[in-house]
Amino acid sequence: MGAECLDVEPTRHRDVTPGYPAGFYDRFFDTLANQFSHHKIKGNEMAQILVVKYENQADAKVFEAHYESQADLAVFEVPYDTQANGDALWYQVNYESQATFRIFKVKYESQADLRIFKVKYLEQAGWRVQGHKLQGKLG
Repeated sequence: MGAECLDVEPTRHRDVTPGYPAGFYDRFFDTLANQFSHHKIKGNEMAQILVVKYENQADAKVFEAHYESQADLAVFEVPYDTQANGDALWYQVNYESQATFRIFKVKYESQADLRIFKVKYLEQAGWRVQGHKLQGKLG
């Protein structure tokens, strides 16, 4: 239950745990939030991706590159839909009604609107080509 449901101001952690200085948790969580804030494109937009069977059903044709240097966008696939954020953190969905963006996978790079590379770590995700026509549109 969020603070908005209780109609009260959110409070920060003020307890002091033995062995940790006062304000440790506040600084820790602020640092953590700032570290991953660069992945956000706008608001709480989520990249919930549906892979479609037919090209005419897709918002974009996607080629999965063999090397990161060949990609326009480095993608990190998250295990839960609530973790999807911006263009680079993808959650794959099974139904059209859940999708924010539909892709059709192509066999050749020359057929693609977007070239992606799947990365192993969250910190590696993001655009490799600035000013791409799809930037900010996947979430």
